[in-house]
Amino acid sequence: MLVVQGIALSFLIEVITSLYVLYCMKKWKTTKYKSFALLCWIPCFILFLIVPDLCFNKEDQIVAYIFCYAVVSWWSSFKALAVLLGQQPLQNASTLSLLLWIWFPLTMNDRSDQEKVSETSPQLLLRFVLKLVLVWGLVNFLVFIPSAFVCHVIYAFLLYLFCSLLLDLCAAICKPWFPLDIHFDKPFLSNSLSDFWSKRWNVQAAKTLYYTVYLSICPNTQRYYPQWRKLAAVICTFVVSGIMHELLLFRINGKVTGHWFIFFTLHGVLLVIEKMGSKRFHYSGTLSFVLGRIWCLCLLIITSEYFFWRPILDSGLVAKAVSLFSIDENYLERYVK
Repeated sequence: MLVVQGIALSFLIEVITSLYVLYCMKKWKTTKYKSFALLCWIPCFILFLIVPDLCFNKEDQIVAYIFCYAVVSWWSSFKALAVLLGQQPLQNASTLSLLLWIWFPLTMNDRSDQEKVSETSPQLLLRFVLKLVLVWGLVNFLVFIPSAFVCHVIYAFLLYLFCSLLLDLCAAICKPWFPLDIHFDKPFLSNSLSDFWSKRWNVQAAKTLYYTVYLSICPNTQRYYPQWRKLAAVICTFVVSGIMHELLLFRINGKVTGHWFIFFTLHGVLLVIEKMGSKRFHYSGTLSFVLGRIWCLCLLIITSEYFFWRPILDSGLVAKAVSLFSIDENYLERYVK
């Protein structure tokens, strides 16, 4: 099946399933019965899980397969759960806005005091093209880098560019329909893990997990919760993220390595430690900014080196991805192993 045909089929399945979700929410009042909402969601989740295999060949269309898993199997299915639970942003949003939010990897601006995406659709398309050119340039620059560690740092920047350019394209399509939040906000300038994961890195994924996992443990209906419950909700959010990431690796490699599950669960624990430490030790001004940035970057680099990059380097996934943009495919396939 061609990539275009796969995209069309996956989108058709999304449309039909999301209409089923809205029907369940409005007809059967799933927002009032959480257990029933979960039962309505299970068939939707199972269907979304098999969409990548129905629409794409993971051997020849690996990037499309991964993107379909992320958008449909994970984000769209979890957004569908948020709608069924009544925990989505913009409670009074139109039906079209809700459908677009489910279909596309975007973040609704659910607070009037937050900055909205100011770019127009043509500007977002231009940014998409510029990032695509930059990805191509960096991939072909890798052949001149002798250090594996430096390559891994460049891989991280490439991951950011590739994800953000795809989200730019989706934002250009949906910009006229509802207010958007920034999906990546200079993530490498984060001064804490909390800042990185909740405000800067893939904000739409973070908010999707917040609406479905965090709010299920600490609903907005109650104003105050014990500190332990909030911290447990944070760890559970990262555990679910780790499971969904690990499931992607299993779908690609056919085996469970545990690396990505450990990576995200560990970051949940570290974020809790960070929150507890920030209450005990109070820093302010330049010292706080410098120490926070060093702490965040060091943790990201060290944990990524041991747990994030290893399984995808060993599986050759990086080689397959970068070869799409490389003018020296054979060299890169040898180099990244």
